[in-house]
Amino acid sequence: MGCYSNTFGNNCYSNTFGNYCQSNTFGNYCQSNTFGNNCFSNTFGNNCFSNTFGNNCYSNTFGNYCQSNTFGNYCQSNTFGNNCF
Repeated sequence: MGCYSNTFGNNCYSNTFGNYCQSNTFGNYCQSNTFGNNCFSNTFGNNCFSNTFGNNCYSNTFGNYCQSNTFGNYCQSNTFGNNCF
């Protein structure tokens, strides 16, 4: 168990992490995200907030202004462009 090797930008707060959530990189103003267990190796752009991730959802890459998305369990390797909501 443990949440480690994460990199967060400025004003990144109120995020909730499950177990084994590791190696994530968030941009600035990335807040109010909820991560399930085994959610790792994600990269988020700036202003990415209020997302909900299920368990085993990993290797996602989001562009800027990607917010208020909901992901189910076992989703992985998704790539989103800028301004996705």
